[in-house]
Amino acid sequence: MQKKTKKYKNQMWQRSSFLVRAMIIFLIFVAGILIIFLNLPLIFRGYLTLTVVESSSMSHQIDFNEYWTAYGNWYEENNISKQQFSEFPLKNGFNKGDVIIVWKTSELKIGDIITFKKAFDSKKPIIHRIVSIDKQGIIQTKGDNTRNQSKSETNITQNQIIGKAILKIPLLGWPKIWLDNL
Repeated sequence: MQKKTKKYKNQMWQRSSFLVRAMIIFLIFVAGILIIFLNLPLIFRGYLTLTVVESSSMSHQIDFNEYWTAYGNWYEENNISKQQFSEFPLKNGFNKGDVIIVWKTSELKIGDIITFKKAFDSKKPIIHRIVSIDKQGIIQTKGDNTRNQSKSETNITQNQIIGKAILKIPLLGWPKIWLDNL
């Protein structure tokens, strides 16, 4: 019986078109990503999570010097020099569809990229760069691809913070974005 099943599977695979094979591989890939997304927080007890970038607020899409020419004035007015910014983690931002690996930590500094929940809406987290931290630990953030801060980026408290971005995986989040849009 087992031989017949194996023979049938091989015949079906050989008869299927390239498009069917590609669809099967794509579905296996998407299922694998979903399994990883759902289980990483459990495996790492909430200290490591994945966040899919769903907006372009951190996108540079130009080289660093061009970026600084377009956006640097805001940072300089807020006491962050081009040299300081060039030493920040993930200084070139990231794009919609990238996956960001986030580590839960309370050790944060200016230039770190964090994910946090808005005070008034905790459905989707925001991922932005820290631009200041006051003496009480209140954090101000800004999306790299925005000209100014919005109200949701200011006065972030420790209990709103999910974690700090430690690594980016380009484009891996697109299947999740497509599924969300369905």
